[in-house]
Amino acid sequence: MRLARQGRTRDYLLALPIYLMLFYTHLLSFFVAVLCFAALLPWLMRHRFWLLHLIGFVILGLMLTVPWLLHTDYLAYLGEIPRAWSLLKLPEDLFVYPALKADLMALYAVGMLILAGGWWLGHRRHRQDQLDWILPVYLLVTWCLVAYFAYLFLMPAPSFFFDRVSLVLLAPGTVLAAAVFAYPAQRLLGRYALVVAPVLCLVFLVSVDRVRWPTPVYIDNADTYAPVNQLAALGLSASARYYAPPNDQLPLSYYSNRPFQSIAPIRKTFLDGWPGEILFVERAVTKPYAEIISPALLMSAAALVGESLSEADAKRLSSRLASWPERALAAETGVRLVPPLEPVPAYARPLLEIYETVLEEDTAAWLAEEMPAPIRHDYELRNATDWWRTFFYRFVDPESRRGAGANYYQRLCRAEVYVEPGSYWKVTLSRQPVNASDPCPTADK
Repeated sequence: MRLARQGRTRDYLLALPIYLMLFYTHLLSFFVAVLCFAALLPWLMRHRFWLLHLIGFVILGLMLTVPWLLHTDYLAYLGEIPRAWSLLKLPEDLFVYPALKADLMALYAVGMLILAGGWWLGHRRHRQDQLDWILPVYLLVTWCLVAYFAYLFLMPAPSFFFDRVSLVLLAPGTVLAAAVFAYPAQRLLGRYALVVAPVLCLVFLVSVDRVRWPTPVYIDNADTYAPVNQLAALGLSASARYYAPPNDQLPLSYYSNRPFQSIAPIRKTFLDGWPGEILFVERAVTKPYAEIISPALLMSAAALVGESLSEADAKRLSSRLASWPERALAAETGVRLVPPLEPVPAYARPLLEIYETVLEEDTAAWLAEEMPAPIRHDYELRNATDWWRTFFYRFVDPESRRGAGANYYQRLCRAEVYVEPGSYWKVTLSRQPVNASDPCPTADK
């Protein structure tokens, strides 16, 4: 702001290290800052020696950034990273983020009307104050727009999540929201605006649920984060190889103290021929503490049909039902399920059906929230496995890697599958390499 209003040599010298820090920490923000700097040219041109200052600023900036670009060969690889814009459905995707943040969009729209009204209806004695407001509001609005479209059209596809737009809009959006409350408060309340404006802003943020107290997380059971007890009970040899879906290998390695790797880049021929054990750990679709299968409801359901169910038995049944859908799905694929799938009591079946519906709805909501829209376009996602296969294989035909096309399908199709009742994890263990004379049948999995 001082650079635009005063344009002194020291203002340029103070701005230079800020731009350099942006360049070496977040290139997208640096690019946005450069475009915003260009938008200030009408103000910069009003000062003496503006052209000399600008040329010196640009030359120094190039001297301190171009050598890094050349040394790292950054520009040569820049075009090899797929951009999200090529996957966008325009113009629909332009409005996804504003729809997600409709409350803030409404605030900005009302704020712009208030600022415009204050400008046109202001008295002449406030003329200078109004002129002082033009530059910051212009800069903030420009910053928001440039940042938004820069994110949409420059962000690499694997990094594109609509929620992450907030990262580039956080700084200008926060200041702009403050201006929306500060300007009318200053006009109407004078010196009291210093207290009233922050209070109004806080009340608004609380009313639209933008201020939340963090919920403490208690780790009661390490198996929530890794199937530690299950892995210890398997007694695997030193030659065993441990795999997990992408993104899960790091927490699994940390909590289990075993060398987990992502399964995604592993060659099928390596998995098929490895002579030792192959272990694949993935999250089971379970909800162990779901209210619909709580011990109390199970006891009530049993009582309605004249059966007696103790509290201890109800807890064990609730735990088994939590993972029953996942274990039933595994049993259909022909693997050896450990422990075997047990029959469900007749009085518990209606509750289990509702529970399965809850799991489906939770999975659909999770996929809608977690999966970046451009990458999921044109692909049907049914579960977490579809999620990571689509995400990590998006540009190498993810459909060909489903079912029998998965790199681990032949190795694991006749493996042992462990889904402990109430566990969050499905552990698949293959102890022998693939028998070429007895391949698995082609099937969707």
